[in-house]
Amino acid sequence: MKEQERYGYVKLSNAFWRNGKTMTLLRVNPLAIAYYTLLLAYCSDNLTDGVIPDIAIRGVFAIPDEVMDLLVEVHLVDKLGESFRIHDYLKWNLSGSEIEQERAVRREQARKRKQKQRDKEAAESDKSDESVSVTPMSRSSHASVTQRHAQLRTKNLELRTNIPSFPKPLPSQVPLDQYEPPEDLKKEMMQECKISAAAFALLEEGFRGWWSEQDEQEKTRGQWDRLLKGWIRKSKNRPEYQVHKHTWACSHTLHALGVTSTAELNAQFEEPTRGNQLAQQVATYLNRGESEDEAVTRAQEQMFD
Repeated sequence: MKEQERYGYVKLSNAFWRNGKTMTLLRVNPLAIAYYTLLLAYCSDNLTDGVIPDIAIRGVFAIPDEVMDLLVEVHLVDKLGESFRIHDYLKWNLSGSEIEQERAVRREQARKRKQKQRDKEAAESDKSDESVSVTPMSRSSHASVTQRHAQLRTKNLELRTNIPSFPKPLPSQVPLDQYEPPEDLKKEMMQECKISAAAFALLEEGFRGWWSEQDEQEKTRGQWDRLLKGWIRKSKNRPEYQVHKHTWACSHTLHALGVTSTAELNAQFEEPTRGNQLAQQVATYLNRGESEDEAVTRAQEQMFD
């Protein structure tokens, strides 16, 4: 499907704002209305006739269960086994088959307009070639000019009619295990969501784990990019994706320094605070993603050189 054919709209009744269901959502959980409108747009964009698979609810929008339960409770959404359906969607909106028929009609109309324009341009070009005047000259010269014009006319027609018309290739799909997020996406999300490289790696791992359990395993790279961005924005604050921040007294820092306590570390220095300072430097380098050996070496170089 061409990208421009996806442009469309979804209909809501003018009375939606004062509907009893809407007023209930406004009172109980206004965010549910925002999610509901997203689901409407999703159905229209993907021609689902109002049906939303569970994978979209959880993977694309990450809608909380309590919000979906509320939408079902007020009968704006119906539960269909593992999927959901917008209540009375087809009462206000065209079905997928109706939209496809309209698109086919528009494509045929566009094709006819283009063909008519090409025929018009070809006729004007032929008329222009035939109206070329030749000044009085010998018969041989006149014949030469006429022959040359005929050759040019033939060549022009060949160029117009022999140019192949290739359809725009669709983006190729790749399986999840062959998808790698581009570096600019990593930098963009780290800056936007204020997360470290380690946190990005954790979020990406969770994203891959969730999608690996789904049936749909192939998408275009652009689709994987958009899904990963949405996952990171929704999941960045979840506890399981919070990266441990090393401190001068945490077990990781002490392990890197080969001790089990700050007291043991400080006992190695004449000035006890020097041990804490070294531990703080090691923690700083660990937080930057360096290995324990690299962190200790750089911290010692900074303190003692």
